[in-house]
Amino acid sequence: MDLHAGPRLKGSKVALVGAPGMLALLLTIAGTAFGASAPITLVDALGIAERNNASLQAVIAQQDGARAASVTARQLPNPDIEVIAGPVRPRSIGGPDGHALAINLGQPLDLGGVREVRARVADLGSDGAEAAVRALRRSLYARVRVQFYQVLQRQEQLRIAEEELLALQQIRERVNLRVQLGEAPRLDLIRADTEVLNARRNRDSSMVRVDQARGALASLIGLPPGEALRVQGALPALVAVPSLPAIRDQALRSSPELGQLEAEQRRARARLELEEALRKPQVRMLFGHDVEPDQTRWRLGLSVPLPLFNQRQGQILEARAEASLADAQFESRRQQLLGELDFAIAGYSIARQQVDAFESGLIRQAEQTVRVAEAAYRFGERGIIEYLDAQRTLRSVRQEYINALYEARYALIEVERLVGVDVLGGSK
Repeated sequence: MDLHAGPRLKGSKVALVGAPGMLALLLTIAGTAFGASAPITLVDALGIAERNNASLQAVIAQQDGARAASVTARQLPNPDIEVIAGPVRPRSIGGPDGHALAINLGQPLDLGGVREVRARVADLGSDGAEAAVRALRRSLYARVRVQFYQVLQRQEQLRIAEEELLALQQIRERVNLRVQLGEAPRLDLIRADTEVLNARRNRDSSMVRVDQARGALASLIGLPPGEALRVQGALPALVAVPSLPAIRDQALRSSPELGQLEAEQRRARARLELEEALRKPQVRMLFGHDVEPDQTRWRLGLSVPLPLFNQRQGQILEARAEASLADAQFESRRQQLLGELDFAIAGYSIARQQVDAFESGLIRQAEQTVRVAEAAYRFGERGIIEYLDAQRTLRSVRQEYINALYEARYALIEVERLVGVDVLGGSK
């Protein structure tokens, strides 16, 4: 991975990446290990994850169902018709004889705004389902981003380990030459061999971590087991996060999780309103037409249920409890989200300060120390221990710098997930 491929922090003067030939060599090695499949970018990984994630597809299906429920809630109740026909036999001599026909039509009426409230309940349920899709998609994107950048981080750590092994092998050859010439004790060669062995073990461990990170990314985005996976990308530049009060206000306005819970709050209150409206008797209009051998009748009437025994007390209490639960869940998640946001911003600030410290001179100082220790060892002013210590310090500083860069990015991803929009402004 080339950290210079993307934007850099202002004032950075430290180059962690070697010559382009080294990067090409690493990509060739990766291609050999994982087959000839084309590398995927972050955008590719996000698209594959969205298509393959079963949980997201399930929530999208629930959203479709909630939208259909909004259509159902607006539909008028169907009328019912009853047709009865039969022969008429006179009970006395000379009475009417023939056939009789009775047609009865009934139409339920939604009075008291019941249908409007029912539609509002369904619409708010649809809003909640839409917010649930946004929240899950945002969470999925955050997980994919973190895992994708972890692959890049492991690859960068592997590159540093390869460079460290190469440098120590060169040091070992120089020490071996000095030992053969009698300019250094054989103990220096043993120490150099030990450092090479440790560097090779670190390189091998780094290769395993790269494989593990790639496997975790493949599993997350839903690729079949064993499918070759290579990634291509660069770490974006770190940005200045807005002030804590501003970003907290933004989170309260745009967080998908709070949006989902707020929609559930409104839906619960609307359901309580619906249950209270249903306490009023729902009228049913009746129309009838009777045809008999000697007469014809038209009838018009109303059917009204009498709320003597069931006045929906249980349904109203249940809806009121649901509304209270929705309020409590919203407030609980609101406080929890603000705490998580404060923690993520603090983590980003700390990592950003570490990055600035490394780029302001720590790496340059470590590199200068190695050059001084190397010259001192070459002229016999210092022993091999000081030289190897300086080399280990440089390796540690470079690794810590890489870790700080990626820790800052991970914290920023968490901030964006909680807020619901990208720090640079684009809503996702």
